[in-house]
Amino acid sequence: MKSPTMHVDAEDKVVIDALADHMGKILDALQTFGHEGSGWAIAESSPLNEHRQLMTRQFGPQGDWTDHAAGYLGDASLLFLLAQTDHLAVLKQIFTSYTGLMFGCGPPARSLLELNAYVFWMLHPDIDSIRTRASRALLAELSDASRERTAAKDLDAPPHMLTALGERVRVLKAQVEVKLYESEIDRDKSGRLILRGEKHPGPSEALQHLSVAGEEPWNTRGAYSFLSNATHPTLHVITDTIQPATNERPSQFGHPDAVYHYRLARMSMAGILKTWQLTAAYRGLDQGPSQSLLRAIDDLPTP
Repeated sequence: MKSPTMHVDAEDKVVIDALADHMGKILDALQTFGHEGSGWAIAESSPLNEHRQLMTRQFGPQGDWTDHAAGYLGDASLLFLLAQTDHLAVLKQIFTSYTGLMFGCGPPARSLLELNAYVFWMLHPDIDSIRTRASRALLAELSDASRERTAAKDLDAPPHMLTALGERVRVLKAQVEVKLYESEIDRDKSGRLILRGEKHPGPSEALQHLSVAGEEPWNTRGAYSFLSNATHPTLHVITDTIQPATNERPSQFGHPDAVYHYRLARMSMAGILKTWQLTAAYRGLDQGPSQSLLRAIDDLPTP
């Protein structure tokens, strides 16, 4: 049922329809990319394979390294990219039907931003130390294992499952001292693990790594805060969304018109396309399709 407070006039409809259409093109292109040619197979000449070789030349206090971290980064970034397609599909459905335009856009857009940020943290092209790259992989894997065990415990998982998950956490923690020297390991005041100066970031901390992809014309961190409040939820988001911005009462990010939806859609589409570029680049694959779709966003109607 359409909200009676949602104003979609003919001009807004042109913008929203064009955004929904471009979302569909992105989803179709991603599916085609994964099913045609070599798909997501890792090219022989790729940064991922180069990192595999570099990692096997590294040493720790208990012997040689393996190339596991490079494979983990390749797999995790691809899975995070593909997970974004579900969130973008939700946004497309909302924009196509106009159902949920008031409050339904916040959660999927927020999730897309989080996934973007973590991929860029893991694969950030400015990392010039293979040991730092591997440290990020280890922190990511350890965080994932710890959160999986916590979730299983909260869901009253059977004891044998909790034991297995706890063993995975123990093994990963042990790997820290196997791979890294004492001088490379530290903890902050709250006990968070620091490897070569790196901590596993929270979602808002990870957003700083998106800057390498180029800035959108608004504050991404501010948008994330707004979207988080929309998801949690807080009342100010509801009032910001349903009340028009005025000179006396400026809206922080949301607007009850196509400006709000244009910002959300552009940020979400640019994020998934830039993640696609970075993931493809790490695997040594063609970045042309994602670059073309990214450039086309600037040609879409604006409110």
